[in-house]
Amino acid sequence: MMLTFQEVVREYFPGASDDYVDYILWEKTGFPEFWNIPKDGATPEECLRKQLKQLRDKAEEGHE
Repeated sequence: MMLTFQEVVREYFPGASDDYVDYILWEKTGFPEFWNIPKDGATPEECLRKQLKQLRDKAEEGHE
């Protein structure tokens, strides 16, 4: 089963509203087509996961 990009965002930000999920995807990641393959991952999902982890880590440190 393939996850949607929204479902992947919720893995990193489980309490995010639908609007916030869309904001993260469109404003904070390479979604829908601006991925740095192969540097950030072999697939768009791998790139998204890397970007989401970095964003979550910054938020946890208080930088976002």
